[in-house]
Parts: sequence; C-alpha cells; structure tokens
Amino acid sequence: MSKKETYIIKLRKSRTEHQRWINQVKLLVSGIDVDVKAIALNESESAFGKWFYSCGMIFSTQSIKKSVYDIEHYFKQCFEDYLKIYSTLIKTGSSGFLSGMFSSSTPSNSDLIIAQQHYEALIRTSDKMLSSLRLFESQLLAMGEHKFDELVLHEQVSQVPVEEVSETEEKKVFRYRGQVIEE
Repeated sequence: MSKKETYIIKLRKSRTEHQRWINQVKLLVSGIDVDVKAIALNESESAFGKWFYSCGMIFSTQSIKKSVYDIEHYFKQCFEDYLKIYSTLIKTGSSGFLSGMFSSSTPSNSDLIIAQQHYEALIRTSDKMLSSLRLFESQLLAMGEHKFDELVLHEQVSQVPVEEVSETEEKKVFRYRGQVIEE
C-alpha cells in the first residue's frame, strides 16, 4: 500500500471519528444520559484532532493549504460550539451553602432548548468542515503518487500500519467507556 493510500484511509477513518463525536453530542443534547467524559472537550483530544494535527498539517505549507486552513478554522469552531452546549447542560458544582438544595444534575427543558440551538450551529459548522475535508481529499486524490511522496518524504504518514480494508468486511463492534462503537 502506498503512502498516499495509507494517508487517504487514515483521513477517512478520522472523518468517521468526527461524525461519531457529533453523534455523541447529539445524544447529549437530546437529553439522553451520556458519559460526558467520553466526549472530547477540546480539539486536540478528539480522534479527528489527533489525526489532523499530526498528519493533516503536513500540507499546511503546500499548494492545498487553503483547504487545510479552512478545515482547521471550522474544526476549532465546532469545539467552540460544543463548549457552549457543555456549559449549558453540564452544571459544575458551586461551593455555596444553598447550591446543593437548588441545583439539579439533569438539565431543564429551557437548557435543552438552548443546547439544541447551539447544536444546530455545531451541525452547520461541522458540515462546512466536512465539505472542506472532502475538497482536501479530492485534491489529494488528484495529486500524483510521486508528488505526494515528495511532499511527505520526511513525515511519518506510513509508520503506523493500517490494515487493508475490504469492501465486504463486516463492521467491527468495540466498546469504549461503555459506549458501543462500530467501525
């Protein structure tokens, strides 16, 4: 498998991880009891962020750098939107005398409505990021193997082996912190 094919596979897997993150946020906003600790709170902790800041930034100085910067801009905005949701729904305990009597661990209906509005903004931003990511992928696919190899000559794109993915392979089911994750 060439470096370019390996890179494209990792890009696609990281896109799937971002969509899983979005789905976890959707569950949270829907009022479903979700382990909030399983949802990355900042971009560098998310699976997509780990890929993007290690492999995606390889092209930040190349001819396709606009796509990389667009992805980064929208990706950071996604987490800004999520922090608004988080601060609306997750009440951190204050140390006041009456805080235990009047606080509730479940969000109110008005909190859920506000969080859903922030979630809609998150979805719009995520869609823009995914669109930029698709453009980036198209640009990479159009790039010749030789040029790609020259650009990533000193990078560790292919150091971690990626298993071959077949079209007919069944989905694998994993559990992460009690959550079922399909691959």
